[in-house]
Amino acid sequence: MKLQIEQKVRNYIRVTLGGFIAAAALACGVATAAEQPTVNWRMQALWDAGTTPYEFEKKFVERVSQLTDGKFTIRLFGGGQLAPSAQAFEAVRGGAFEMMKTFEGISGDLKRSHSIFYIF
Repeated sequence: MKLQIEQKVRNYIRVTLGGFIAAAALACGVATAAEQPTVNWRMQALWDAGTTPYEFEKKFVERVSQLTDGKFTIRLFGGGQLAPSAQAFEAVRGGAFEMMKTFEGISGDLKRSHSIFYIF
């Protein structure tokens, strides 16, 4: 009998504690889009403005803004506008700008496993 009471007390404590944890998680919750701060990034493409690949990057930037209700905006720059294209990886790493888009095979010089050509 005593064992059954102890088991009921333990179950009650577990359920109560679980309820408090769940309530706290719901109270903290994920902030709504209206509460999220606006994020502004700069992105340098490998290609110059007006080229076909650059136009695809423009669509990417527009889509990110659309999907985040304008809370995450990316300002697109052509190749070499923020840093020389050959130094863009280091510029991002150093914090000169937040994002870059380059040819996927070009990073093979920095880390061979990143290059798709390394597979072949």
